[in-house]
Amino acid sequence: MSPLDLPAGDSGGLEYTAFEAAKPMYGFSAHAAIVEVNPESGEFKVLRYVTVEDVGRAINPRMVESQVQGGVIQGLSNTVYEQFVYDAEGRQQTTSFLTYRMASAADVPGVEVYHADTPCPLTPLGTRGLGEGVPGPVPAALTNAVVDALAPFGVEITTLPLRPDRIWAAMHGKAASGAGEAPKVA
Repeated sequence: MSPLDLPAGDSGGLEYTAFEAAKPMYGFSAHAAIVEVNPESGEFKVLRYVTVEDVGRAINPRMVESQVQGGVIQGLSNTVYEQFVYDAEGRQQTTSFLTYRMASAADVPGVEVYHADTPCPLTPLGTRGLGEGVPGPVPAALTNAVVDALAPFGVEITTLPLRPDRIWAAMHGKAASGAGEAPKVA
């Protein structure tokens, strides 16, 4: 590397400090969704998605917010769209991005991210880990919101993805169409 315009005697590079904490430094979060379900079609719309994250002291809050929003969108995609589909002979039918559905920008709601900054006493800067933990709570938040919206129907949803045909079938006490469903695993 030949850095340009550095003061005499300086060389380009990165510096870092490493430490090993005596205990885990997990981040914490709470997720909530408000949805509207169309009982005629089983389709639902996320009206509001809110998450509160505690990553300790956020060194770069905008980066934390972006990471959280991306994780929520990934979790939403997992919950609503993504599914491996097999034919009767066990051949996978969802083998490319043409057949494996994922959320697009048009499919995702705005995500409200709030911070509960509680400095971690185990790290020099009071930070906690964030990483890719954010997608985990999304299926529960979305599914519970749909079930709550459908409380008058006595609906219980125990399988993903949250497809309109499955939601409609649960509301009307019928089994969802077997077409395109992955095998059930006990």
